[in-house]
Formats: sequence, C-alpha cells, structure tokens
Amino acid sequence: MKTAKTGFIASLTFAAIVFSGAPSANEFKPGWYANLHLGKTDTSLNQASQDFSYLSIGGSFGYRFSEIIAAEFFMSFATNGERDEIVSSLIGEEVETEFDAVGFYLTAQSRGDYYIKGRAGLVESRFIYSANGYEDASGKDVGFSYGIGGGAKFDSVRLELEYVVMPEVSDPLFADTSYDTKMMMISLGTDF
Repeated sequence: MKTAKTGFIASLTFAAIVFSGAPSANEFKPGWYANLHLGKTDTSLNQASQDFSYLSIGGSFGYRFSEIIAAEFFMSFATNGERDEIVSSLIGEEVETEFDAVGFYLTAQSRGDYYIKGRAGLVESRFIYSANGYEDASGKDVGFSYGIGGGAKFDSVRLELEYVVMPEVSDPLFADTSYDTKMMMISLGTDF
C-alpha cells in the first residue's frame, strides 16, 4: 500500500511538471545530454535495524525530446564498501556491502533556467556482499524508481540536486529480507 501511494504521488508530481510553466525566452533545440553525479546512498534493512551508507558516483546519458521531457540511461555505483557487523561475526571474516543501480528513466522538468524536475523509471538494484576467501554474493531486483529535485541551467551546463528512491532489493544471504534504498545526489551536466 505504501509503495502504491508513493508511486501515485510521484506520478502526480511528474504530470504537474509536464503540464506546468510558461514557455522560456530561450529557443529549445532537442538533443543529447550527459550528467555526472556524486551522492550519498542509504540502505535500510526492512526486517531489522541495520543500515548502510555509501558514497556513490555515477552518471546518466539521455535525449531531450522537448524542453520538459527527456529519456535517460542511469547508473550509480558505491565507491566504498560498508562493513556488515552481523555477517562478519557469523563467518569470522570482515564482510563489506555495496549497492549499485542501473536503469532507464523518463524525466520531466518545468520550463526556464531554474526548474523542478521529476523522474520515473525502471531500475535494477544490486546489493552485494564481499569477503576475502569467499565468492561475492549479490541480490538483484528490477522495479519502479522515482525521484524529485531541482536545478539551474547556465547556457549548456546544468547543476542539479535530486532525491531518488530505488526499488527494494532482496538480501542475497538471508531469505525473506530486503533493503530500501534512497539516494541524494548532486550532478553536473552538459547538453550536446
């Protein structure tokens, strides 16, 4: 129920952005763009109180169909592993976790040089355990992802701040457990 309600709110926000705003003074030209982002990714175990936080880096490559609508390929990877105290104590080795995401989004933004932006798409979330002497274990799930943010455009350069909710991902070691993941990221991009 919670996912359906948040998905509905994200859809309404997305629609409001698409149909809002006055035309900008700049003449729009469809085209390609790329963004690099740096962010903080937080995962929370749904069935217990274990959380991980990662520094993430990634990017997106997309095409703007209009001043307000675009489609993009997105990826984000953890730059640091976070120690899992519970699994480390169970096997007697240091176990680190990571979170990665890859997917496709439709984005919509309000018109103008300063704008709000929404995103909705399909993303594969991966939660990974790694330890010396053991094969990595990873859980993967594909699901709906959404986000909201804002940005500023300076000629062909864009600076954006976004909050993104990733699909729930299953824990690869423990059945019936999963992680919720949220990202806060800042990105710098350019139009081609």
